[in-house]
Order: sequence, then C-alpha cells, then structure tokens
Amino acid sequence: DFAQSWIDGAKMLRRTGTTTVVDIEAVPELLPDVLTTTPLRVVSCLELLSVRSRQTARQMVEGAVAKLSALQSETPGLSPHAPYSTSRELLRAAAVAARERGWLLTTHVAESEDEFEMFQVGHGSMHDWLKSQRDMSDCGHGSPVACLARHGVLSPHFLAVHANYLAPGDAALLALAGASVVHCPGSHAFFGHQKFPLNELLKTGVNVCLGTDSLATMPWKRNEPPELNLFAEMRRLAGNFPALKPQRIQIGRA
Repeated sequence: DFAQSWIDGAKMLRRTGTTTVVDIEAVPELLPDVLTTTPLRVVSCLELLSVRSRQTARQMVEGAVAKLSALQSETPGLSPHAPYSTSRELLRAAAVAARERGWLLTTHVAESEDEFEMFQVGHGSMHDWLKSQRDMSDCGHGSPVACLARHGVLSPHFLAVHANYLAPGDAALLALAGASVVHCPGSHAFFGHQKFPLNELLKTGVNVCLGTDSLATMPWKRNEPPELNLFAEMRRLAGNFPALKPQRIQIGRA
C-alpha cells in the first residue's frame, strides 16, 4: 500500500509538470525499488525521529547513511523530522553527517503556533503533550529556528520546510547561513496559519522555494480530489501576495 501510494504521488507530480522532487521518505523499506518506477529525478531524504525511538542518535544517523550510500544516489539527504520530534543529539549528528558528505539536510520547522510556543517560552499544549516523551530542556530558550541554529543545522545545504512562525532575528539567522525556506501555500491554507512571513524573509535575502507538503494537507473541493500540483502552489502564492510579480515566482527564486 505504501509503495503504490508513493508511485501514485510520483505520477501526479509528473502529470502536473514536476521534473524533480525532494522526497522526505518515512518508509525507507520502499527504497530503492520505487525510484525505478518513475522518470522523476528524486532526492531521497530519509526521515529521522527521536520520539519513541529505541535507537541512539548515532545509530539512527549511521543507519540512514548506510541505506542512502547503498542507493548510489547522486543527491541523497537526511531529514530530522522537526525540532519537537528530535533530540539535540540527533539534530547535531544529522547536520554533521550531511555536511561531511555534501548532502541535503531538511527539517519541518516552526510549522505551527504550538511548536513556536513550545520552544520560545517553554510551555503550551505541545509542550504538555510531549514532556513525557522527550527531554524538554531545550525549550524556553528561543524559537525553533534559533534551536536549529544552536545545534549547527543551518547551512547553504539546508531546507527549512514551512517556517510559518518567526521570532525577531530568525530571518536573519536563515539568511546568514544561506539556508532556504520551503513555503507550502496549500498546506498553509489547510491549517489556517497566520499570514506567511514572505516579505520579512525576502527582505533579509532568504531564498524562498515552493513545495506541496503532503497530499493529506492539500485543500480540496467536493468532487475535486486533492492533487500535488506545483503550478497550483504558484497560483496560491500569487493570490496571497499580489505585489509579487509572476516572473519572480516562475523563475524558481522568489
């Protein structure tokens, strides 16, 4: 079922004009077989989570590196899921492994207001939910983006997925490191987040990319099934930010 779902998603992307996809792979058992089913160029980033895992950070990263190295992919990557679902040890180990190999590193960061509150002030609903599942001593010391900066995650090879909620100085941290932000307009609308801080990011020189996130978080209408469509994401961005010229969107660098 997982394999067929992956194949269907790849077909959808190709049908709507995508040629290259950064795939955050939560089911590594699918690799490398599913890669041979699509002509898409696929950058496979293995997902890593600390919550409820019995492995150490080193074991998780070493296992992911071994799996990706065996694929002989040109551009593999690592994806610690999010600051709230990983430990500082895992973030650091993944960042070091990716940097040493020149691999892509990507993380879902500052996606929700609850996540932002958990790190920024050290309490809230997400903090209460996770305090029995992880060490919370990294909370209350700044934003999720600041947390990644402290652990050496930010770099020119880093994709910060979402970055919907930023503290003062976060955009500058991302820009200084040369990191890119992946904005997912459809997912952003699905969850009803506050307005995306596009202007703040662009003003500080952050490269803003577009992504689809997951089909499960895609807005849809009755009798119109959800679709992974990057052109739809571009239209959503243009509708949300009318002052942004279409030419700036379509050249791939906002």
